[in-house]
Amino acid sequence: MLDPLIAGMIHAGILQFGQFKIAGKLVPFRFSAEYLPAYPQLLGEIAERTSERLSSFKIDRLVGLEDSLAFGVACAIHTGISLAYTRSGGAFPVQNLVGAYDSGHRAALLLNELNTTLPLTAFAIDAHKVGLEITAVVPILAVQEHENAGIPIYPLFRLEDVLTELSVAEELSPHQVQVVRAWIAEPNLH
Repeated sequence: MLDPLIAGMIHAGILQFGQFKIAGKLVPFRFSAEYLPAYPQLLGEIAERTSERLSSFKIDRLVGLEDSLAFGVACAIHTGISLAYTRSGGAFPVQNLVGAYDSGHRAALLLNELNTTLPLTAFAIDAHKVGLEITAVVPILAVQEHENAGIPIYPLFRLEDVLTELSVAEELSPHQVQVVRAWIAEPNLH
């Protein structure tokens, strides 16, 4: 049976499969988490599932990037854990964090999507410099395995697992599954 959150994201158009041009590259899927606030029930269910993941961590802060602000706020409201988030663009501008934090806070980094272009090690080092110890990374969707500098990664969904579920439920053609899996396997394209 298809996970109801996956079904909800597909029905809402947040997760799509096809051919898309993103940042000048052709990709076989699109994850548009920026639309989650338009679907508050879906965002709430994602925050609830994230809260279940976070309950086993010893953290007292959440950290989010500017593009994952809606996800971060929903998780902060659901868990009661304070959120610090990046305010300006760039790779990971830790120096521009907005939120209540000081030295010594164990934190979980919340991401919409985890892919190989995100410099987690650099972010964790910079976060440590301002007093935040990133002890876990929780993306909604992990596109592929990632070098993680020893920081555990706990995605709500792995793209490979989503493809398997969609294939079994016959919601995605075998050809499309094959195309996405081939794309995932290509190094340095994401």
